[in-house]
Amino acid sequence: MRIPSRLALASVLPFMAGLDAMAQADPPPILASHPEDPVLRALLQEAMEKSPQLDAANRLAEAEEERIPQAGSLPDPTLSLGYQNDGFKRFEIGRMGTSFGTIMASQAFPYPGKRKLRAEVVSANAEAARASVDRIRLSLESDLRRAYVGLLLVRGQKELQTEQDLIWKQAEAVAKARYESGQGSQLDLLRAQLERMKAAQLVLRLESEERAKVIELDRLAGRPQDSPIETAATLDGMLPPVVPSRETAIKRAEERSPELHSSRHHVMHAATRVELAKLELRPDFVLSAGIMPRGALDPMWQVGFSVSIPLFSHTKQRRAIAENEALQKSEESNLDDQRRRLAQATEQRLAALEASTRIIGMYASVLVQSKAAFESALAQFETGRATFSSVLEVLTGYIQDRAAFLKEKADAQGLSIALDEANTGPTQAIGNSMQVSGRGAASTPSM
Repeated sequence: MRIPSRLALASVLPFMAGLDAMAQADPPPILASHPEDPVLRALLQEAMEKSPQLDAANRLAEAEEERIPQAGSLPDPTLSLGYQNDGFKRFEIGRMGTSFGTIMASQAFPYPGKRKLRAEVVSANAEAARASVDRIRLSLESDLRRAYVGLLLVRGQKELQTEQDLIWKQAEAVAKARYESGQGSQLDLLRAQLERMKAAQLVLRLESEERAKVIELDRLAGRPQDSPIETAATLDGMLPPVVPSRETAIKRAEERSPELHSSRHHVMHAATRVELAKLELRPDFVLSAGIMPRGALDPMWQVGFSVSIPLFSHTKQRRAIAENEALQKSEESNLDDQRRRLAQATEQRLAALEASTRIIGMYASVLVQSKAAFESALAQFETGRATFSSVLEVLTGYIQDRAAFLKEKADAQGLSIALDEANTGPTQAIGNSMQVSGRGAASTPSM
């Protein structure tokens, strides 16, 4: 390889100095974890206040709670009016003792304890509605946090791509100077121009993704579409999530899970339904009282007491007892299944989070090695033992590793959010798999 001329070296040295300063730059300062981010906190508050879905669920829960006192109320009393006449020729009231009017009132009274149990049975629907409100609230919070981390990821990728574009711009200038001085090849110049075009394409794609994330956050927070969201935090400076112990993670998931909470109440209410079905074997009562005016004659009065007789209990009440006992066992099995599935999902997310945090820790040495590889290539280029394109290739690998580091940190935050969400569904991914020009997917660090 020919040694560059003094003119070519004069154009290359400022570029190499800039790359060396970039490689030796300190990492960004550690910032607080995103739940303490004032921007995120404000977005969460807006979402809880303005979400139509959450408001609809709250209204439905209020409606279900209004049914509880209805179920525990007495049946409506009955008022009946009538007239009895002796014969068809004329009204005999006041002349015949068997002709009179009637004003009768009656009230049914369920067997003691039935009204209370009926109210408790109906309250199961209110508990389910409240669990639905809690699930919507948890899902809304988790979706917004995921979208916010996704926005930080896209903006971090844009910053990396801006650095990449600056490097290729400088590379193009150096390659052009070397080519014009006869010390470089036209291939280096064409390669730099091609990489700049690829970088420009990636910037456009990332800008589109950034706008999509802002629109998603505005929708979740109930804000006008395309309202700007200024973020001071960076994903690169975010602390990795704290990995809880298995016992702590499962206990917290069980405490937060609305579905598990609802299942527990369904088991208790199933036992209440069994008690109510057994109490239906007891009779209900009806009290009645009335007065019978007879005109000029003295009025008459009447009181009555009636009892329902469960004569067909072998086909009604006892079958209802067997039905509700079977439903109780079904609810107990559902509770056990819900607990097992929640524990499985929690352990899987916990294992993935442990692996992700370990990978984040390994990136400290990966980035050091990637930086060392770039510095070595840079030194070899200075002495004429390496090509200019190889320097740029190794530098692109360093940018690529930093992009993969960002993606891994976003994935770790997503797993932490999924643990807080405490559901049994699939874990939603965050962000994309950024392609840095000249390299492969951002999820694979280079060594």
